[in-house]
Formats: sequence, C-alpha cells, structure tokens
Amino acid sequence: MKFSFYSLLLALCLLLACGQEQEGNKPLAQVGDKQVTAANFSRRFRHFLMLTPIDEPHVRAALLQNMVDEKVLVLEAERRGLAERPDYADYVQRVQTDAVLDAYKDVIADTQGVVNEADLLTEFALENEKVHARHLFAETREQAEALHARLQAGASFEALAAESFQDRQLAASGGDLGYFALDEVDQAIKKVAATLKVGEVSAPFKSFYGYSIIKLEDRFRNPFLLETEFAKNKKRLHWEVRHQKRAEILRAHGRKILADLNIAYHPATLDLLWKELQATRNDSSEHLEPEQPVFSTLPPELPVAEVGGKTWTVKAMQAQARWTSSRQRRALRTKEALQEFLNGLVLREELLREAKGRGLERDAKVQAVVAERAEQFLINKIRAQVTDTVRVPEDSLREAYARNPQQYVHPRQVNVREITVATRAEAERLLAQIRGGADFAELAQRHSLRAWTRERGGEVGFAAQGEFGPLGQAIFALPKHGFGGPYQVGEHFMIVQVLDVRAERQKSLAEAKAEITESFIDYMKRAALKKQTQAWREDYKIEVDMNGLSRIRSPLQKS
Repeated sequence: MKFSFYSLLLALCLLLACGQEQEGNKPLAQVGDKQVTAANFSRRFRHFLMLTPIDEPHVRAALLQNMVDEKVLVLEAERRGLAERPDYADYVQRVQTDAVLDAYKDVIADTQGVVNEADLLTEFALENEKVHARHLFAETREQAEALHARLQAGASFEALAAESFQDRQLAASGGDLGYFALDEVDQAIKKVAATLKVGEVSAPFKSFYGYSIIKLEDRFRNPFLLETEFAKNKKRLHWEVRHQKRAEILRAHGRKILADLNIAYHPATLDLLWKELQATRNDSSEHLEPEQPVFSTLPPELPVAEVGGKTWTVKAMQAQARWTSSRQRRALRTKEALQEFLNGLVLREELLREAKGRGLERDAKVQAVVAERAEQFLINKIRAQVTDTVRVPEDSLREAYARNPQQYVHPRQVNVREITVATRAEAERLLAQIRGGADFAELAQRHSLRAWTRERGGEVGFAAQGEFGPLGQAIFALPKHGFGGPYQVGEHFMIVQVLDVRAERQKSLAEAKAEITESFIDYMKRAALKKQTQAWREDYKIEVDMNGLSRIRSPLQKS
C-alpha cells in the first residue's frame, strides 16, 4: 500500500509537470500554419511590461492581435517568395551562427562565473572611488614597451605625452586625465588603476584602441558608504559583476584556444592583406556586405596562416570575415591590429566547431532564437514593401502649408567664431587681447583646442539657437560683431565673436515640403500597413483563444 501511494504521487507530479510544459506550447492563436504559443506571448508580454507596467485584459488582447498580424506578414512574405531570396538565406545563416556561439558562450561562462558577496562589495567600493591618473597611449605593443622603457630610464610623463598624443590638451598636460570614476572608463584601464598604488606606473597593457600606460597620481574613496545604498544597488551590482566575470572568462578561454592552435602567419600574405586594407580605407560604407568577398584581390588558395597544423587560406578567412563591416576593417590602424582581427576570425571558427561538437545547433532554445529572428527579417522586408511606396499627396502638402504657413520658418541664425582653451585665466587673457585689437582668427589658429574650427580661424558657421546647446541663449543675446565669454563648456572655457546674423524668415512651400512630409509620413505609413495587413488577414484562416489569455501568469504578480 505504501508503494502504491508513492507511485501514485510520482505519477501525479509527472503529469502536472507535463501539463505545465504543454501549457507553454499550447497555441493562443493559429494563423495558417503558424502559431502564437503561450510561451511566445509570455516572453513578449514580459518585455512589454518592462516599458509599460499595465496588465489589463484589453492590453493582453491588443498585444495578441499584434502578434497575429505579424504571423500574417510572415505568411505573406513567404507567399511572395521573400524566404527564397539569397539575402534571407545569408541572414539565417548568420543568425544561426550567432545563436550557436551565444549558447556556447553561456555554457563556458555560466559554469565558472559565480558571483559572491565579496565581489559585490568590491565593485560597490570601486564605484564610489575616484582616481587621478596620467596616461600614455601607443597603437602597438612595441611602441608602448619603448615608452615604458624610457619611463624606467628616467623620462617624464610630461615629455613623453607631448610626443605620443595628437590631442593638444593631453599633450600639453602630460597625459593628465584629471580625476575620474573607475566605472566611467575602459574596463582595462579600470582593472589596472584599481590595483596601482599612488605614484606607481603600470606596465603596458591592452586597452580599447591600442596600448596604454598609466601612472596613479591620487585616489579618493568615499568614506561614508552606507549599507542601505549597497542593498539598494545589489541587483544591479550582481548583473555588472556577472557581466564582467563572463567577459573575462570568455577572454581567457579564447586566449587558451589561440595558444593551443599555435598560429603562425605567413609574413608575405600579411603584407598583401595590409596593402589591400590600406587601399580600401576610404570606403565609407558601414553596412554588412555579404555579397562582396573581403580582401577579394587575393588568390583564394593563398595561405594566410598555419593553424593547429592545418593551412588557413584566404578562402577560409573570407568565409569568417564576410560579415564584418568596412567600418570594423577601417579601424585596423596597424599590422598588429590586423593580426588581432585575424586571430578573432580564427577563434570564431574554432568556437563554432566546438559548439557544433556539443550539438548546440539542435538545441531547442537556439532553434527558437533563429526562428524568431528569421521571422522578424521577413516581417521587416514585407513592411518595407508596403511602406516604401507611401507618398504624401501634393494637395495634402499644399493644404497643410496654407492652413498654418507661419509654422514653417527658417529660425534666426548666427555665425560665430570661437576659441576653446583649458583654463578660465587663458580665456580671459585672450579675450582682453581681442578687445585690445588682436585678430580673433589668428588667435584661434594659435590657441584653440578644437581642431576642426581652429583650421578655419575659429569659424563655426551659421546655426540656430538650439544647436549651440546651453550657450545658445547667451550667444544669441550678443550683437553682431560682439564678443562674449568666457563660457564654461565641460572642463574647458570658450570665448566667441558673432560674425553675422540671419533674421528669421518664413519658408516657401517648396522649402517647407520636407518638414510637412516628415510630420505626415509616419502616420500614413502606419495607416497603409494596417490597411494592407487587414486585407491580407482575409486570405488566411485565423483562430484565436482569447480565454487562454487569462491563464497567462502576470510577471507583475508576486510569487
């Protein structure tokens, strides 16, 4: 009898568990051969409530109908053959690769990234700490090590900063960054600065844009940290520390893989890659270009490197690099950076191989992510087909202009010269020279820290009041040819001269068309999409379980 009771209890638990799993997969809506499941709706609803915490029956119903409309758009996109196009296949391949890699990174990091109370307290203390540091920067490790050797030999930060920085202020100040909070800077600088003693100089280390050396001048810790503040920020601190630990675990895993692969690059091929990179540096496109092979002038079978005992060719490199943007490639300023970029491609290929070896392509969560993103791609494409053809009728433009022509004006504008300097005393000295008859443009070219205006004698060009930000009101109060300042702008000080003034004037209909169109077009596009979606709904069988919505647990409910 005792055996029968526990067998019955176990069977009941299994039945309840299965019931809960089936409940999540139960369709709230059937749209043709597509479904909106309770799990789909719950995820979307949770995101919606983060922005708008209103859980009412009519809100749930509207959200479900929006999801039904999206399924209609997917079906229509498929009917029109958008899922058969090469751009769709390319996109799905990319998101599948990304989803598999993301899942594998979770496997690597989540098993090691344990966050404890001591980690949270350390991060909380760092967030409430400010440091004063000097900084030297180099594009390559070799250059950074040369700077460090000169420091060790007795050279000063001031002298080396004057050589290594193009930024005039950092060059003139000896690389002085002033006081800054550690959570405001590159994680690499934060990590090093947190370990230095006052007066200590770091070894060269890899930072975001190249290599850095820092000297800690001072450290200030808030002595009045409260436990209540710690408790209030604990959840955020946990997320931040976990994110930092995850990133470091993944970097360490990547370093180990690259070390094990023992990559040996072919110098001649690296030279060819570098030359092509320099030749294409003027390419201004920032979009992904899957149809254009990267480094396409090189023979596909040309060996780039020996990787783990195998030859890695230009063709294999292109397969990994095809989804990088020209913007990423333009950021490669040195051969060392190019080699790191190639290391990243090798690492991505190896991580993907390891992930597939674990069967993560078949993981249910990975497949769900890929399916969701693939559907969103089709939704975006079919929406564009509808909305890109929408135009504001000419009579509507004329009617809007005639109804309220005074609404459409060119605002008053002024053209100014400016000089930006590091201190108020310097700004006041220059302003006194200008009032005494010195040439503003000449002083701007000699003293201003702002490079793009310095080259033009400080001239900014015509701009409306709002474009000058907090200084707009003060500048617009100046007369033509008048001087103003010093005005504090962040840590700098600015003086200005008004060169010319353009009075406000009404726009003609032709000049106002773009502004009127902008005020109409979004509404018209939404209306056109809604009308077309409603028409397409008639072509598909749609069944919606509105009663099932009430059974979805609200994320706002307390456990």
